[in-house]
Amino acid sequence: MLVTVGRDRLVNEARLVGLGATTPTLAAVDRRRMQILAFAAVALAGIGTASVLRPDEAEVSLPVTLDPVRPLLLALAVGIVAYVADRERRLRRLTRLLVEERALSAALMLRLDEVRTMLDVAKAMNSTAALDTILGSIARAATTIVGAQSGMVLLLDGDTMHVVASAGAAAHAGETMPMPGTPVVHVARTWEMVLTSGEDGAAPTMYMPVRHGPDLLGVLVLAASPGRPFGDYDVRAAELFAEQAACAIAQTHRAHAAKWQQEERRTADEKRHQVTGAAAAELRNPIASLVTATKMLQRPKLVDAERLELAGVIERQASRLSKTVEDLLAAQS
Repeated sequence: MLVTVGRDRLVNEARLVGLGATTPTLAAVDRRRMQILAFAAVALAGIGTASVLRPDEAEVSLPVTLDPVRPLLLALAVGIVAYVADRERRLRRLTRLLVEERALSAALMLRLDEVRTMLDVAKAMNSTAALDTILGSIARAATTIVGAQSGMVLLLDGDTMHVVASAGAAAHAGETMPMPGTPVVHVARTWEMVLTSGEDGAAPTMYMPVRHGPDLLGVLVLAASPGRPFGDYDVRAAELFAEQAACAIAQTHRAHAAKWQQEERRTADEKRHQVTGAAAAELRNPIASLVTATKMLQRPKLVDAERLELAGVIERQASRLSKTVEDLLAAQS
């Protein structure tokens, strides 16, 4: 809506200065200004020439007070000057509108580039790419939008930092950097951003904590050009990219934990199936022995020695069966 209103105002101002009903340009405004100035110069020169070439007042039969030519020439010159002044005022207003529109267009193009960069980061986060690939996209996007020379995403591991992703003239991914003696110590202790001013020709550097919930996962490091400090917009953009990096890292950790739990469940299921199969095989033999001994006890002509032997078989097989059941229950728990 704003763009439409501004464009209509530009076309209306262009029509008033004689540029037609199309959207003007700065070059067209300059050409129109030169045309008006040339017209005014020719007109004023003509008026001056007519005034000089008039017959001498002594040779005119009319009284000087009744001479109508001089006031007309003067009024015409004043009108031309007023016309030029009015057109110059309108042309300046049109020039200001064109400059504002150009600045607005440049700002919109910059915002579109930023949105495109953010969409690329969102695509990377929603993809199945590895963590270093996702963090690499985040580091490049942060470096581009903030206008930094380099950017890095560091993961903390005790007293060392591991470079997971980098962009620009920064350390390469996979390098290990010592943490003591660097601003990262303050970030790890306070969870607050550290912004160095870049004295003695050093580049201003921003250390933004990458945190997720109660955990500090790492640090986003952005280094600007020497003499170019970071502003409030840069800090807010870095905070946004640090949040994205934290989400990517936490999502990867959750995926690894889920994969580990799934592997643990699969291993436990395999072990349970093995135990169940072995228990089934172990149950088959004592049950068969118990069935056989029970049938033999049902025979009518058995001596005491045979009954005692069969009772011993039943007792041993029952104990074996009980032990197998206990092992099976232990495997299920």
